[in-house]
Amino acid sequence: MVSGWRAIACVVVAGAAAPAGAADPLVLQQGFCINRDEQRCVEVALPGTTVDFSRLPRLPDGTRYIHFYSDQQADAGTLFVHVLDAEDEDPAVDVIFPEKFSDKGDKVRSSMAGLAEKVGATGGALVAPFEATGPAETRERFFTVLQVGGPGYFSGQVVDRNGELIPNSQRITFSVLRRAP
Repeated sequence: MVSGWRAIACVVVAGAAAPAGAADPLVLQQGFCINRDEQRCVEVALPGTTVDFSRLPRLPDGTRYIHFYSDQQADAGTLFVHVLDAEDEDPAVDVIFPEKFSDKGDKVRSSMAGLAEKVGATGGALVAPFEATGPAETRERFFTVLQVGGPGYFSGQVVDRNGELIPNSQRITFSVLRRAP
């Protein structure tokens, strides 16, 4: 796992290209989620705001984290990438795959390292695939967990396999600080 507070999380949807005549993929909503209840974001870190480090939830090992989420509509097999960026972490790419990607792991892993560079990643990267199940009329929500080792600026966006923004996605940013006790 990427250590410190500089991390990029890329979430990939892998699969076949959408059939001819299919609707274009569309991001309906995206953001950073401080607290979540199953598929619902209970508390959002609004773009441009500051969140106190102590308010972030903890993983079982005590590490603080935040979720980046996106809602999208796309046909099954459409590729998406969550790109989460933070400042001041050493460059590195770490890839974590769900079990269903185990047979595609090496191929996707190498392409994501290149994608992280293409979208301007200058620090650590976490790449984690997910797959849209479609059909295009269905709204689907995906979460990516970003470990936060300390204060910093974090941004997120949703891109395609070529690093291009998915329609309606934009780069959003918030910051984490540590207030004195």
